[in-house]
Amino acid sequence: MDPDSTFDQNGAGYLIDLNNDGINDFNIQFIQATGTSQGIIYSYRGVFAKPYNGGSIAGTVSGDRIYDLALDAGQMIDANLMWNDTASQTMGSVKAYPDGGSVLLLYGNFYNVVDKYLPLRFEISNVKHYGWARFDVSEFLNSFTIKDFAYNTIANEGLIAGQGDPTSIQGVPLPESVKVFSYKGIINVLLINQKIDHASVDVTNIMGQKMNAINLTQELTRIDVSDLPLGTYIITVNNNGISHSSKVVLRR
Repeated sequence: MDPDSTFDQNGAGYLIDLNNDGINDFNIQFIQATGTSQGIIYSYRGVFAKPYNGGSIAGTVSGDRIYDLALDAGQMIDANLMWNDTASQTMGSVKAYPDGGSVLLLYGNFYNVVDKYLPLRFEISNVKHYGWARFDVSEFLNSFTIKDFAYNTIANEGLIAGQGDPTSIQGVPLPESVKVFSYKGIINVLLINQKIDHASVDVTNIMGQKMNAINLTQELTRIDVSDLPLGTYIITVNNNGISHSSKVVLRR
């Protein structure tokens, strides 16, 4: 999505059509209202997700409420998550009592977050596919911003949060502790449960020319390669004297 879309008015929201087939798969909506409880006025705001047409969202159950997961980039989205097809699910909500000492009651996982991923599952011709949508949600849930979304075109196969084209990742298999994927001109390198020691990543084209090289100092690193020509690149991750390589394809 370019540009991002932000919503802060009651009832406003975004209809997600993951595979662009003209059928809406999910509805993300902003709700705000006021009320009274024991004579105290309160304000209520929330972001809610509604699956359509056999879709579901991964989350946790608490009583009669569903709280959707807010994943970080690199976390796996597949059948192992707890999926719910309830008509209205809470991404995040807040109830504030300004006349009672500004007490805040917070619910859900999408509160004052940046770049969190909502795990999605939907059907194409009655076959399940997995995807995600990326959000920012402001402090006190005054608004939400949907930034982008993607899905795995391979039926019944999961994908990593933030991964845009799972079929583009090829080449030498990486260990479970190293993940490399590209999306919209960004190469993501994820080192899982590793001690980072003299770590680096090299980006090389298929002619053997080194196009980029940076040091890695944290678990997740995002490399802007939007200035590189489209095509296939070799990503070599070095850490603690061990190297792993993988291919990625940069596409529009």
